[in-house]
Amino acid sequence: MRLRGKGKNEGDDDNADLESSNVGVGAPPVDFDPYSATPPPSASAFKAYSASTGAAVPPPHKAPFYSLARLRFWASQRGLNMLDVAIVTLLAVLSLWSRLHVISHPRGIVFDEAHFTKFVNMYVSGSHFMDIHPPLAKLIMSYWLSFFGYTGYPDNHFNSNTGFFDYYVPMRVTTTVTSSLIVPILYTALRCLLIGRMAAFFGAFMVLCDNLVILESRLVLTDGYLMFFFSLTMLATFALSRQQVYTFGWILWIVAVGLALGCVVSVKFTALGSVGFVGCFQLYLLFKTYVYNWRRWEHLPRVKYWFAAFLDAAIRGIAMLGIAAIVLYASFIMHLKYLPYRGEGDAFMSQEWRNSLVDKPAEHELPRLPAKYLPRLSTRERIHELVKTMWTSNMGLRAAHPGGSFWYEWPLMKGRLVHYWGGPLSTQHVSSVGNPAVWYLAVAGIIIVFLLAIYVFFTVFLYQIAAPRSRARTKLPSASSSPSHLHTHHQHTQHQQHTTFSACLQKILSKRIYLGLLLVIGYVGNWAPYVFIKRVCFNYHYLPALLMGCLICAYVWDIALKTLAKYTTNNNSSNKGKRMYLVAYLVYALLLGVIGWTFLHFAPWTYGSDATVEEQRSRMWIKEWYPGVD
Repeated sequence: MRLRGKGKNEGDDDNADLESSNVGVGAPPVDFDPYSATPPPSASAFKAYSASTGAAVPPPHKAPFYSLARLRFWASQRGLNMLDVAIVTLLAVLSLWSRLHVISHPRGIVFDEAHFTKFVNMYVSGSHFMDIHPPLAKLIMSYWLSFFGYTGYPDNHFNSNTGFFDYYVPMRVTTTVTSSLIVPILYTALRCLLIGRMAAFFGAFMVLCDNLVILESRLVLTDGYLMFFFSLTMLATFALSRQQVYTFGWILWIVAVGLALGCVVSVKFTALGSVGFVGCFQLYLLFKTYVYNWRRWEHLPRVKYWFAAFLDAAIRGIAMLGIAAIVLYASFIMHLKYLPYRGEGDAFMSQEWRNSLVDKPAEHELPRLPAKYLPRLSTRERIHELVKTMWTSNMGLRAAHPGGSFWYEWPLMKGRLVHYWGGPLSTQHVSSVGNPAVWYLAVAGIIIVFLLAIYVFFTVFLYQIAAPRSRARTKLPSASSSPSHLHTHHQHTQHQQHTTFSACLQKILSKRIYLGLLLVIGYVGNWAPYVFIKRVCFNYHYLPALLMGCLICAYVWDIALKTLAKYTTNNNSSNKGKRMYLVAYLVYALLLGVIGWTFLHFAPWTYGSDATVEEQRSRMWIKEWYPGVD
């Protein structure tokens, strides 16, 4: 069944942006600038484009999704061209270089590398272990290490001095290469939200230059994989919002969202905040499609209307959550498959669970099967008990740590830093310091979104409520006035309503403020859960929320630049608009320079570079970082 909604009325420009998400049953393909009233491209437009490029292809609903002409048309209508390709390539190269730089230093185990290298070694040896996090990231590490020919060490502890450059550095490189894709992925995700290139580049540059993001991406740690799959989740979610329902692309991106959600939760349970954000984003799209734009469905009977809305919501929810659950379940099945032997993790499990394990055979000895008469659990029961044990063990940790900090200290970097390697005043030191410019700008972006929301509430929504009464009290020209005078008065009023900067800002925000608030919900959803976690936490737990903060900053810049563009256009490129543009560009360049400078200033703490004691002291900007260190 394929339901088609009723098209917009001619001249209904005020809802052009609100209908541009291209979601909902039968929504017309919206491949155009959301700030323009230009109608979506038709089949004839597609034919004309194909003719101009010399590619003879059928209209969109018949052209193969994999055809080059279809891809070029899709990209061009979304404002993606070779410039975007160049920017993505540049960001990818810079991101890879910033993480591969002196990747073999420090030469030795750094912080939690002691745990994860041990876990990877136990996957290779098959000895059961217990970790508080799901297994996907560790499985990926073990697959890559096996690819390089690693066969494990008898004591299940990886020796960084033996085979360091053969196995240990490649293990870091695999994490680095994967994590380096975070920056270009987030840039592409922002472009899928129709964020302008300059604004999207600003958000991606913030992620590129954050010291803690780089540090977690270049060591044998799981947070690099967490941020990678988190970025993929954002990309798939935003790309899905541009698809027409019940098309191949719509189904493909729903599957992609489910896979990405499953992967990010399979790295750490704390990523459940991402599931909440995706759910809120889908509810927003459904509301905008079936409630806000209800006139599109006037021609349908009420029963079919609500059935279409329910079917859309059911497919999204069941498919996304179902696929995510399958990915999580499959990661635990692989975990059990690669750990058949008894090991140090047995003490956490019940006797029935342990009965499924066997003793590790000696060299040249065949493994023995578990005795049949012993009570054993099924695979589903083993996974259920394992997940429950992981969760309770994680939440039950009460041991203190000198680098522990509290959730409310993270946004302003007031918490303690974690010593990854070396001491605070040693000549070589690696620490969990972020980029202060990035972290404070993320907070500033959130505050600006709240202020913009308050501004829209009082200037747009309340005005729409009070508009009928105010128009009734407005003194209009007398009936004796000439028609030409009435026409001039009307033109002057319309000109004043559309040429002021505040009017342009209201026009943009009335259709885009919801997106900013949704991004703030995503930020809070990845940060607020730590309010209820009693175990010791560290500032790197804030990184998913920080990535959302960078997206919010890109959104704020997009609002500012597009408001300036609208204001300048409506005023025929006035000198005032050009001066405002110049100021915006100067502030943009200044902030990029500050972000780059602070990254370089704290880079020795990221890479463990040589520095004098005085230089190390000069980087202690906040006294809470290292209490007691003068």
